[in-house]
Amino acid sequence: MHDLHVIINPSSRPTAILHILNSVCHELGVAWEIEVTRGPGDGFRMAQAARDRGVPVVAVYGGDGSVMEAARGLMGGSTQLAILPGGTANAVAVELGIPVDGAQAIRLACGEGAVSRPLDMGRVGDVYFVLRAGIGISAEQVRKADRAFKNRFGKMAYALALAEVLKTPARAAYRVVLDGRPMEWEGAGCMIDNAGGFGVPGLTHDPAVDLSDGLLDVFFTRTLSQRSTLAILADAADVPVLTHNERHAARRIEIEAEPPQAVQLDGEVWGETPVTVEVVPAAAHVIVPADETLGHPQRRRGVSRTTPIV
Repeated sequence: MHDLHVIINPSSRPTAILHILNSVCHELGVAWEIEVTRGPGDGFRMAQAARDRGVPVVAVYGGDGSVMEAARGLMGGSTQLAILPGGTANAVAVELGIPVDGAQAIRLACGEGAVSRPLDMGRVGDVYFVLRAGIGISAEQVRKADRAFKNRFGKMAYALALAEVLKTPARAAYRVVLDGRPMEWEGAGCMIDNAGGFGVPGLTHDPAVDLSDGLLDVFFTRTLSQRSTLAILADAADVPVLTHNERHAARRIEIEAEPPQAVQLDGEVWGETPVTVEVVPAAAHVIVPADETLGHPQRRRGVSRTTPIV
């Protein structure tokens, strides 16, 4: 059996990583094999098949979408997930302190200086997400930045889309139930975070948001910050420029809105409210650096749970 099963997204410049994989794995005496995805869902099916075969580690070379698919495929098994950052934002990798350098990331995947950490996931019906669900402003931003918009404006698409949405921000009356506790409020939307970061080191909703604490962090937005379009465009492209006035943590969040609001999950439009979002604790296990100062070790709800790689 191979020690390392690598799933590669071919849109993430795979030629360079193949050479590094061969070199590092040969040096460390690690047997490896690769599969290349061809379309949506392939990463899920490949990871699931590797899990069922008892492969110890599945490494994913790609962006957050590729990581999301593989994490879903590994749910319910003991196979560990390793991340080889190859996408544009790599928000999950940044959140977990995964090295951007290919050789360092592969050494980590092979167990060098590594520990295993539980990875929570969010769920809406039978759809899962790793980073966050957004309702209102952030979902309208994603809806505006469709494929045609991205093709036209490239990396600036999300920032320009946000600038457009903020010209006429929609407000709604929300009825929310947090772990059975009802509340009402009026605002421009909310973010339900499983991870706090946006793919830029140090840029986060809140550094205390933890991928491993068994909770989702809910940020309610009542007001918008008074910032110019120029300031918005100067920010990271997919960071909402919002003022979060309330924050709560819960395992189950039920939200209704009047009028109904758009909902996005990890940058994909899901639909509209009403929506129920739940956390799936320790849905998968991911390999991270043993020196967790690279990630986010000390959290408000305790030290992140990690297990040495054996």
